[in-house]
Amino acid sequence: MSFACINVPNFILQAFLRVENGLRRDPLAILDGHLPLLRVIALEKRAHQAGVTLGMKQDQAELLGVTLRRRSLDAERSAHQILIDCALHFSPLVEKSPVLRYSTSNISGNNQKSDWVVMDLRGIDRLYGSLENVAQEINSLVGETGLHSNIGIAANPEAAILAARGFSGITILLPGYEASQLKNLPVYLLDLLPEHQETFSLWGIRYLGELAHLPDTGLIERLGPEGARLQALARGGHSRPLLAIAPDLDLQESWELDSPIENIHPLLFVLFRLLKLLCTKMTGRKLAATEIALCLESEGSTSRNVLGVNKRKDDLPYVLILDFPDPLNNPDTLLNLLHLNLAENPPSSPISKISLRAKTTLSIRLQGELFAPSVPNPDRFQLTLARISAIVGHNRVGSPLLLATHKADAYRIKKFSPPTKIEPPFVKPVAKKIKSIHAALRRLRPPVPVQVETKKAVPNQITFREKQQEVLHAAGPWRSSGHWWDASCWYREEWDVSLRQKESKKKIVCRIYFDFQRTRWYVEGIYD
Repeated sequence: MSFACINVPNFILQAFLRVENGLRRDPLAILDGHLPLLRVIALEKRAHQAGVTLGMKQDQAELLGVTLRRRSLDAERSAHQILIDCALHFSPLVEKSPVLRYSTSNISGNNQKSDWVVMDLRGIDRLYGSLENVAQEINSLVGETGLHSNIGIAANPEAAILAARGFSGITILLPGYEASQLKNLPVYLLDLLPEHQETFSLWGIRYLGELAHLPDTGLIERLGPEGARLQALARGGHSRPLLAIAPDLDLQESWELDSPIENIHPLLFVLFRLLKLLCTKMTGRKLAATEIALCLESEGSTSRNVLGVNKRKDDLPYVLILDFPDPLNNPDTLLNLLHLNLAENPPSSPISKISLRAKTTLSIRLQGELFAPSVPNPDRFQLTLARISAIVGHNRVGSPLLLATHKADAYRIKKFSPPTKIEPPFVKPVAKKIKSIHAALRRLRPPVPVQVETKKAVPNQITFREKQQEVLHAAGPWRSSGHWWDASCWYREEWDVSLRQKESKKKIVCRIYFDFQRTRWYVEGIYD
């Protein structure tokens, strides 16, 4: 069993430079804290050469002529999520580093905050050939995101974390030789408590190898069980289960524009970039979108209402929510669906911020049975539904749902939802003798008005399609009524009749009914 850790050293600085790429050539230092007590929490190598140190106050750093910027938590959250996405691309079992916040009281000159994720590589080497190839693929994928990382691979998660945090580049710890490979790493990589750090400093313990060679009994007597755990970590032999994160099924992307967008075409250009980012995340996690929510904010909607005045309707954010009967993961298809809805109902004010949120599920494609009808392509099917909806209206496209009533043709349109499982058609064995035949009623929509002559309250002759037809047989009547308390009431009398034209001798079987409210006869359908 092998585990891989991806560590991003000096994470606060790297996350900031990923957004502010133009500052990569400057001697940069990152500040955090509360005014006026801002201190340096991360710095670039050239800023360190200029004399800046971690924990230095802002006014002192300004005298050294370096570039100073405030910490960006949004950039760090985005970079951390990208790191998790890279790990999920290789393994579904991923553990992330605990959230640590810097304060001005715990900044040390020998440690800058790093961010890491560790993943289970069980069976992944069979796909890439060797652990070295896996490490190269991981490093290449992280590098494409604009982050520099160190990769550590070991037989347990803690040893992989130490290798990634302590060594540059790619490090693979051989099983059974972890202690010899980790012995020269500083002891502070164990994230010691302040009292343990002070104790090791008094003992002169600076490296993991020195801690690993301490007598086991004496260490446990002085530090308790925690001492045994720290020594096992220093020897690279502390094994534990991976604390895998739960996959986030709600993905978000947003973009704040430098200048407002007034036309739909430049808006679609930005939307496509956001959709590609969302679909890349979904592809890495084997997910597909069941719902896309688009929020367009104008300058008026993003500004705070300090005076408490009610905002105008034009200042409210534009929200568009699309749900899909079959999950989608194609940016071109999603863009076309958004385009159709935006063209039908465009935003009324210039856009300054765009936000996209996707509710996702596992991407599963069903394979049809041999004798079942073929399943349409989900992307083309969704576009077809959207185009039909744009023509006839959204409330006229879907699947019919019968209502719990005895009223004829009582139904409503519900959202189309394909079956989750395709059942093969049931082939019934051919009987030697057919005992009965069930005919299907082909309904006429709307029902056709007819003239009916009765004899002893039974239909005798019918004028249907401008031809007089004789009733050979009549079955009925069946009376039904309901909703007498409102305007949708009905009261009707149904008959099944067999007709014959006098000229052609052709016979048909149909269903007729008498509407007592309209006092008229209608043909409801013809039996096949």
